[in-house]
Amino acid sequence: PLVHYSRRYIALAEQMDNDLARSLAHFSLGNASLAGGDPVTARDALTISAAVARARGTGAAVLPIILAMLAEAQLAIGEQMEAVATAREAAERGQSGGCYYFEAHARLSLAEALLADPVRVPFAEVAAALDRADEVLTSIEGRSLMPRVLELRGRLALATGDVDAGRRLLRQALALYGAIGATGHVARLERALDR
Repeated sequence: PLVHYSRRYIALAEQMDNDLARSLAHFSLGNASLAGGDPVTARDALTISAAVARARGTGAAVLPIILAMLAEAQLAIGEQMEAVATAREAAERGQSGGCYYFEAHARLSLAEALLADPVRVPFAEVAAALDRADEVLTSIEGRSLMPRVLELRGRLALATGDVDAGRRLLRQALALYGAIGATGHVARLERALDR
């Protein structure tokens, strides 16, 4: 249903011939597609959204979140190197633009993309991204992203071989996801912890 409404939004934006609406409509489709398990459509829509925002200068304030979501779509389809580059740009734009929530989201996207490196995980860069996200979220009381910080800290601990700390952090993330009603994340983490 959300994808359907997003496609209608795109058609309306085209009729209006408005670049901001066009960028946001494609962002909407990308976000809905990613949530619906279609990362290819998400990547394509978010790429268009970012291109419009960059080319026309419209939507510059939301470009960091568009890029963060694009990085997540790229990662979901196995484009790890592209996801890292996109997330780095998102984090830089978020920090320079002063939108702390978007910056934090971008830092988490970066940490996740870096953790997926098939050759070597840059542990220090992952930790730095998580520290900055935590600092920013604490300053704005961005509770909705805090479970993801804990989850990624847990994954980082597991990647460094600290199984006890990793599982403890994942259980804390699970509890926070439950507290905010993120049932999909709860189910996903419960499966991961059962292994």
